[in-house]
Amino acid sequence: MHRMAPALSGLILFTSLAACGGGDDDPGNYAGIYEISTHTINEEACDVEGPAIVDGYSHFRLRKDEFFGEPFLALGECSSAEDESCDDAGLFSAYIYSGGAWRYQVSVASGVSTCYLSYIDGTLEDLGGGSVRIEIRQYSDEVPSLAGDACTTEEAERRGKDMPCDSYEAMVGTLVP
Repeated sequence: MHRMAPALSGLILFTSLAACGGGDDDPGNYAGIYEISTHTINEEACDVEGPAIVDGYSHFRLRKDEFFGEPFLALGECSSAEDESCDDAGLFSAYIYSGGAWRYQVSVASGVSTCYLSYIDGTLEDLGGGSVRIEIRQYSDEVPSLAGDACTTEEAERRGKDMPCDSYEAMVGTLVP
């Protein structure tokens, strides 16, 4: 089974932790379990959807949570429409309302003699009628010249989408009543 938000090691920096006012920014509006209608992944490019995932999970959950008083949506995989079938990804898949949109952005840096940088950029779009579209693009690079203290999450964030694409995952789900 493919995982939407891979387990990340190293230092993590959430690049935007600011909630804005308005109706669409309430994570309670999106909390619940969604049945997946389409789910694709492209492990070669980040600009076009890939083939359908046929052996993945059938549902996902968006759970309202808080981090230092700031609301967010936690995305988790589910094997059915039952809440107990869902994993608890928490901060490793935190969608924050920022700049008029739900975003998931994480920068990772790790390594001693070689620096491994990763940048994940996700969006959650309200399609109306209880449906949402989630897109997750992951970029990474191995940089031998950035050893030690130069290997930082700030560097991963700065390079962001300029690094080679690892994958582009997209899925559409409809809220289960």
